[in-house]
Amino acid sequence: MAPWFETGSINFNQMVVSNESLTPRQFLYEVSNSLRMSRVSPRSSDVASALECEESFLEGTHDVYKTVLCIRQYKRYAPLFDVYFKVASEPKEGELFLTTFNMEGVSKESAMSLIDALVESTL
Repeated sequence: MAPWFETGSINFNQMVVSNESLTPRQFLYEVSNSLRMSRVSPRSSDVASALECEESFLEGTHDVYKTVLCIRQYKRYAPLFDVYFKVASEPKEGELFLTTFNMEGVSKESAMSLIDALVESTL
């Protein structure tokens, strides 16, 4: 069987994270940890470049949001990228809203269009 290449995976997840038993400091630590791209290898490989990440804060209508955007490019398939995006509301009263949007093997332009639409609808 000849080797094959599959592309175009998209994963979208939204959740409310509640703190029931942690101190506020522990909760913030756990939230910060969840915003890291821990399941994604940041290193360069034979398949893709190293993961490059940016963190920023966006001010919405009712909240301040922290965002993390990580991108890496495929080496043999230059027009394709893996794009990982997370956005979290500021923790208030032990709760926050967290959205993750992961796209693998997509064009950078398409991914950024979807992220822009998500940010507009969230904020």
